[in-house]
Amino acid sequence: MLTQLWWLPLAGRRRRRKYESHKYAVAKIAPGTSEWLILDKNGKHAHMTRGWRAVSGSAEVRAYHKQLTEKFIRDWGFDGSKLDNIYSVPQCFNPAHHHKSPQDSVNAMGDVYKEIFQTTRALKPQSVTQSCPCGTPPSLAWLPFMDQA
Repeated sequence: MLTQLWWLPLAGRRRRRKYESHKYAVAKIAPGTSEWLILDKNGKHAHMTRGWRAVSGSAEVRAYHKQLTEKFIRDWGFDGSKLDNIYSVPQCFNPAHHHKSPQDSVNAMGDVYKEIFQTTRALKPQSVTQSCPCGTPPSLAWLPFMDQA
């Protein structure tokens, strides 16, 4: 039997811990990571799918997702990931991120998914990284970094 872990990268804390019939636990990202959050034009936390606060795709965030992937695949023994509710992240207007364009956050999403895919594959060459955009077309940002839709 092979097992996949079902998770949603780049999602920060939700206001409510429930969505429809699903109850969520709040992931504890590294302390002091509020600077990782994407801000909208008004300086408020930008949200992605299901009301999750969106996290940027900075080098620190990619390193964090690499560490998570190593924990899930190497340490916990999962055989791959089901990356769910994958659509996109909002444009980022957080001045602390020093983007050349607000679109940089959208483009960086693919870098995070690439890190997850390559780390998983390096640890388990026969792994499966599944991406689920829940009935919508895939994004070119992350499409190359999966092997099951």
